[in-house]
Amino acid sequence: MLPGEILSLVFGMSNLVIWIGICVPQIYKNYINGSSKAVSYLLYYKLLIGGIISLSIALIKQTNITVIYVGIHHTLITIVLMSQLLYYRYRYKSRYIRLHDEEIEEYQSQQEHESLSNFEIITTMVITPIVCILLITVSITRNIILIETLAWIANLLFTTSKFTQIYLNYKNRSTKGLSKFSFTCMIFTDLCFIASILSNGIDQNLSQVIIKNIQWLFSCTISLCSGLIILRQFHVYKNNIRE
Repeated sequence: MLPGEILSLVFGMSNLVIWIGICVPQIYKNYINGSSKAVSYLLYYKLLIGGIISLSIALIKQTNITVIYVGIHHTLITIVLMSQLLYYRYRYKSRYIRLHDEEIEEYQSQQEHESLSNFEIITTMVITPIVCILLITVSITRNIILIETLAWIANLLFTTSKFTQIYLNYKNRSTKGLSKFSFTCMIFTDLCFIASILSNGIDQNLSQVIIKNIQWLFSCTISLCSGLIILRQFHVYKNNIRE
């Protein structure tokens, strides 16, 4: 293997390991709290849909193998996180028939706070089928314009994924229920991912490497900045009485 390929692989494998640090602490935090209300549903949804699109496009374009491996790993872990989030969002529904009259009001308040908002439901119902249709079309036609369009859609999802978490933290004036370690790991995964791509510039023309992977570099850079904002929110809200 060439030096750039080795370095790219090292950063890529580091990315995979660090993603475990994203998954486990937040899952544990949700479990301890018995709730996932502090986590933005759209954060995980955008990461999941964006990951599926990016992985599909990477396979079609036969891009950097590190991008493909990381894409598979990210998608699987995001599915795990999303599954737990949805479990806590709707677990109270099965208990409804066992509630006494005096518990009904408390249940309804809890369910309203935990379950998905109308905006989240509508967003999911609109985006999911559109993405499915586009992916099927791309796999059949291999149309380059459609491929590039999908690639930028994925990057738009990645780029804006943490925006809803930033807003939720700001709205609650709190980061209670979030794992600071998980969001710190997200920053390092972005750094490793960028480094793994740019490392190929050692063996190849760096400008060509950047152009070929411009979508991923762009989204990771914005995602990195968003992650830093969330870490700042941990500091700003640490003395909040709601913590």
